[in-house]
Amino acid sequence: MAPRPIPSKLNRALMNLFVGMCRGVAGLPRHFRVLEYLDKWIELGFENSAGDLVVPELIVSSRREHHSILFEWKSGQNADEDQLRRYAHVTGADLRDRAHLSPDETASHNIVLVGFSEAADRLAVGMDNNNYPFVLLLVADAGLEPVRNRFTPEDTDRAFRPYLAIDWDTVPSYFFPVDVDSELWEFAEVLVPRIFELMGRGEPRIMLAQLEDAIPCWNVLARNYQGRLRDKIHAVMRQACQNQFEQYIRPNRDHGARNRLGVHWDIINNPVARVSDGRNAEWRRLATKQRAFLELLRNHGNLPEQGILDLLQPN
Repeated sequence: MAPRPIPSKLNRALMNLFVGMCRGVAGLPRHFRVLEYLDKWIELGFENSAGDLVVPELIVSSRREHHSILFEWKSGQNADEDQLRRYAHVTGADLRDRAHLSPDETASHNIVLVGFSEAADRLAVGMDNNNYPFVLLLVADAGLEPVRNRFTPEDTDRAFRPYLAIDWDTVPSYFFPVDVDSELWEFAEVLVPRIFELMGRGEPRIMLAQLEDAIPCWNVLARNYQGRLRDKIHAVMRQACQNQFEQYIRPNRDHGARNRLGVHWDIINNPVARVSDGRNAEWRRLATKQRAFLELLRNHGNLPEQGILDLLQPN
């Protein structure tokens, strides 16, 4: 059994875990799938009943359970007491009116903090001092252990008792492969295979939406979070067009009113169009360029993000 995720990877590991559970991925606990929980929002900011902003990492909900869960990951040692106070003022009406959930999903809800076992006491202090009824789950090698409070629906609570057994090695990485803290080389690991797929199909261009599709959770990401990821997609594409893939792709420069296609990059040279054999010399050449491109981005760290207009300017 694989050990628990390291702190720097906790956000993506937990996001992939719970999204994968909602979507019934083989090898993960089936409880959320059976109880018909759906992943609804990632990083959606909305105002609570007191007019304060809350931004849960993930919201899942179930019409069957008439219930929603707002998750907050805690990779550090402490819980922010101001954040806890803001979560305490979230109401069912807030979830309906501002998080766009249905009445069938919001008859009850739980705030759930997820952190590491060695931080249990410090994470619980703010909850205990104010008698907040939030659920506290601890990340351990064997899975997730509930140590404070209970989920409102009995069936949901029962799924976590005495703990939710997880083999961390079976948790997928593809639903949420990158986040706003990921470096550009990590984005390139996701985007370049997508570019190659489109080239292999003989596509004349690469649409921005096709690159966004390489992040399967894209449609449940809050709009402002999409924008932050989109900036990094553009930054990777700029570097690709200026470096290893300069002879193959370039930004479409007709980004004014005449461009009805939306933001895209033209494929100006495609030696692998409809060539399915990966042993082909041109495919091997592209693979070599891919490795060199990833190494370039790793060596230069996280290059500055660029705005969309700047990215589309001719070099």
